[in-house]
Amino acid sequence: MGSELLLGLDVGTTHTKGLLLDAASGAVAAQTAVATPSVEPRPGWREYDPAALWAGVRNCIRALTGGLGPGQRVTAVAAASMGEAGTLYDREGAPLAPIIAWHDPRTMPQRDWWAAHADPRRIHAITGQHLGHIFSANKLMWLRENRPEAYGRAAMWLGIQDMVTYRLCGARATDYTIASRTMLLDQAAGDWSEEMLGLAGIPRALLPESHPSGTAVGRVTPEAARETGLAAGTPVATGGHDHLCAALACGCTRPGAVLDSTGTAEALLWIVGAYRPTEELYRLGYATYRHTAPGTCVILGGLDTGGAYLDWMARLLGLEPAGERVAQLLALAERSEPGARGVRATPFLLGKGTPRRDPAARAAIMRLSAQHGREDLARAAVEALAWWLCDNLAALGELLGERPAALIGTGGVNRSPFVCQLKADATGLPFRAPRVAEGAALGAAMLAGIGAGIFRDAEAARAAARVGEEMYRPDAGRGEAYRESLIANR
Repeated sequence: MGSELLLGLDVGTTHTKGLLLDAASGAVAAQTAVATPSVEPRPGWREYDPAALWAGVRNCIRALTGGLGPGQRVTAVAAASMGEAGTLYDREGAPLAPIIAWHDPRTMPQRDWWAAHADPRRIHAITGQHLGHIFSANKLMWLRENRPEAYGRAAMWLGIQDMVTYRLCGARATDYTIASRTMLLDQAAGDWSEEMLGLAGIPRALLPESHPSGTAVGRVTPEAARETGLAAGTPVATGGHDHLCAALACGCTRPGAVLDSTGTAEALLWIVGAYRPTEELYRLGYATYRHTAPGTCVILGGLDTGGAYLDWMARLLGLEPAGERVAQLLALAERSEPGARGVRATPFLLGKGTPRRDPAARAAIMRLSAQHGREDLARAAVEALAWWLCDNLAALGELLGERPAALIGTGGVNRSPFVCQLKADATGLPFRAPRVAEGAALGAAMLAGIGAGIFRDAEAARAAARVGEEMYRPDAGRGEAYRESLIANR
């Protein structure tokens, strides 16, 4: 029996993942992953070779198409990717420089240029972003200053998702979520900002056309068909930024929905129905921009260390081996009690995130006594992330005048039932944990289905996908213990 399959890709920092979503049954029919090769040309710098990156994508697709059974066909394809990273290409589509990784620090001087020549509040009002070094605008400016020969020959800038789209169908296209990570998109207009381009001195002609996520922009070319095993003419749709594609897969699409993502870093997404970059949002440190679910925007809060903080604490406590440290820390934390018997910790290894960012803040462990053991320190570390979540919910709840009905949890740390229940108890909110192995790739597959007309919209795509979840309901007794502990330790 044949079936129509939607191919979703996720080109991530360390791995490129792909999966096939059966449009009729909503089940994941196949999935695969390959390493994302990168190099460190100088200490702290990180780059990707565009040819090697495309080879990984091509091999990932070929592994999936090579396993198709009789009557099966890929109906549409879309890609999610890390944000900000990209490079310049000539008129024939040949890369002119390596792809600068999203987190590469070489663009700090460009960030400082913006701070000296532009009003950060104006940047936030237009683009929804807080000035930082990671954005694509800074990478373009760095290339202009440090690779002038490449910049002079350039015909286009493509982010990683955009490069995959271009290689598949020849379209110079991006989606609003990846465009948002350039710090050049006018969020209200849904187009490139002439004001921001003028300040940066970047020609509009270098940038691809921006579209809502899930927009059909072309069809697989004969050349791409030969490389990937896809059928020539297969529709190609815009995907999106990996975090927001994962949010789509987890059902975080309607205004009022809130997603807590705890991976290496910590992120909070609060979905709203319109773009409103207020002064208070700016003051509290929140970004706000368009979502992969058309017609909605996200308010984004973050902390640079989430799972990385737990791993640090595990190392501090002597837990080994490396791949099992966090799991051991969580098991140790369960042996303590709510409130960690009075121990309090802060997770600010790389500065305090939202609300009210403070880059100079640092982690601390407080109220230790001779009676405390490793299990109390472990629990205090886990609770530190829960308190960060509570602070952000309180700040945004007051600002927006609402309280979410539940939280949606994703990321590696939120796969722990102990962590999910702890966050439900601490926040007093039900905590939904979708069981999505590859959320960004699944979200991209859903967007492919929207682009092909198989799904009417994001809600229909999410309803069609077979995604299981666990629900954790807050326990009143433990919640009271947390509140008493928090008050006592302030």
